[in-house]
Amino acid sequence: MGEQLNIDGLQISVKPVNGEDYISLTDMAKARITDSANSEPRIIIRNWLRLGATLNFIGNWEGLNNPAFKQVEFDRVYRSRIGDNTFTPSATQLLKDTDCIGFVVKSGRYGGTWAHKDIAFSFGSWISPEFQYF
Repeated sequence: MGEQLNIDGLQISVKPVNGEDYISLTDMAKARITDSANSEPRIIIRNWLRLGATLNFIGNWEGLNNPAFKQVEFDRVYRSRIGDNTFTPSATQLLKDTDCIGFVVKSGRYGGTWAHKDIAFSFGSWISPEFQYF
């Protein structure tokens, strides 16, 4: 499938997508799970996706790297909701709404959410300072 990174004992999968490394946010989120309230990696990923700094970073990254990115749709649906505490977007929604290329989402037994290494590093620095060093 791809290689594995070992960060402080946690195995994080890396998969090649169009010649670029995509890192499993799902695996990274497992490091953040400390109690039953935060027991699902997808919840942790959604909490990160709702942050204004995250949405601005993703919008800018996609604008620079993806000529098919639906910028107007992104601004209308995502940037306009920054600060709305009821807004919890998912990577799946983002893919459908904007044709973004920064994420890969697979459902099922070996599923998860992967992000381009640039985006994964941003997620990692939010998860834990240790991730900044991989």
